[in-house]
Amino acid sequence: MQKGLDQLASLPDNSRREALELDLQGTLGPALIATRGYSSPEVGDTFARASTLAEQLGRSDCDVALLYGLWGYHLVRSEYRLALPLAERKQRIGEERSDAATILHGRWLRAMTHYHRGEFVAARDLFEQCHGLQEPAHRQALSALAAEDPYCSMLGYLAATLAYLGYFDQARSRGNDCLVEARCLQHAYTLVMNLCCMCWVASIANSPHEVQPHAEEMFNLASEHGFALWQGIATDWRG
Repeated sequence: MQKGLDQLASLPDNSRREALELDLQGTLGPALIATRGYSSPEVGDTFARASTLAEQLGRSDCDVALLYGLWGYHLVRSEYRLALPLAERKQRIGEERSDAATILHGRWLRAMTHYHRGEFVAARDLFEQCHGLQEPAHRQALSALAAEDPYCSMLGYLAATLAYLGYFDQARSRGNDCLVEARCLQHAYTLVMNLCCMCWVASIANSPHEVQPHAEEMFNLASEHGFALWQGIATDWRG
């Protein structure tokens, strides 16, 4: 994709070139998230450039995907005041378009933002409203937007949320569900994310012996697939 962007420099500067660049930037963004991490400056630059192009070209069909990329960039940089309005905007777009998948994904983004702000009651309530992400049609519609499966990651973060609230049995049950789902999908990135959630659950429950096998699997899988962010987090959990 980067080679394609480099080749665009030889084309005339017109709307066709901008449309080609938008498609390439939009595809490059999720790949950079998986390999460089959400908060990489390259991720921010890619989604910012794609958003500018989409606005210039009037490509409202791209706004849902680009909002997700910008949300993830700001969230992982702990810029929650910037992340939350993007999540809310995405849900509003879904409501305006009567798009159930986008509504659910926007709600999931809001839940994730509240989770990282430590607002666990609000996060739990929103996560519990996201079980519709399990529907095959919604999963397919969202598969091109996110590096992870939203339903599996929702279960994983719901498990961690329940653990922070002190519901350890419920947390372990949800956590086991998320691992089963991720393994059935055979999706490495989703499994790595959910293994991280299970490390959180075990750590919050003061069970380091439960953390270790999840951390080791997470580290090995992230190393194998080049997921730099999760390899670093797994190293922290192993420590």
